[in-house]
Amino acid sequence: MSVMRPFDPHTAAGIAAERKRGTSWEQIAKRYLFRSAEEARSTYYRWRWASTHAAGRA
Repeated sequence: MSVMRPFDPHTAAGIAAERKRGTSWEQIAKRYLFRSAEEARSTYYRWRWASTHAAGRA
């Protein structure tokens, strides 16, 4: 299991913008220095899940 990257709002926003433009997970992984497309995808969705659930608890 890989170590989860700490949340980075700049990277998360960048990935969200890339996905809206239709950029592939493979390209995102290279651009943001993830080891694989799967790692980029899973990290992004984990960050998104954590940020929406943290907002509800605040």
